[in-house]
Amino acid sequence: MYAVGAVALLIAVLTFIGLRREPQPAIVQSATLSTPTAPIPLDSKTLAVLPLRTSASDEASVLIAQSVTDLIRNRLAALQHLTVVASSSTSGLTHARADMQSIGEKLHARFLLTGGADRVGERLHVSIELVDAQLGKQLWSHSFDRPITEVAAIREEVFKHVGASLRISHEAASSHGHPAN
Repeated sequence: MYAVGAVALLIAVLTFIGLRREPQPAIVQSATLSTPTAPIPLDSKTLAVLPLRTSASDEASVLIAQSVTDLIRNRLAALQHLTVVASSSTSGLTHARADMQSIGEKLHARFLLTGGADRVGERLHVSIELVDAQLGKQLWSHSFDRPITEVAAIREEVFKHVGASLRISHEAASSHGHPAN
């Protein structure tokens, strides 16, 4: 008996609420075509560190290239006036054949750091290139050939050159808990 009364009360309340609602306007889809917009300018304070390529296919060489990429990306992220694109956004671009301008547009990054890393015996060969994706021009490039134990020195040298090329102070990075040299 009480159950029938409760159901009747619930129906009455729902009906009352439904009657008090204002009718929702119908969604109208426009049949007009949108006009193309101008390309979005790339953020001049954003850099994407693309995964460094390796000429070897063994797992150890791939891991070394990934590690060097991560070390460089993490160090550059310490620059206060620079936004570094997350590794999850760049990881699929390891063997990308797209031009640098397309990659920059995809990542909304004005600057791209690309190159390769190969281990030859106990030495590490790293080549790095800093590219202005918007202009499609190389700003800086350098090759390093050092003992594998000096990977931190390579990271710091890349950090200093990229900061100087983009005119970003290195002192700002020391406040982020990273050594300046």
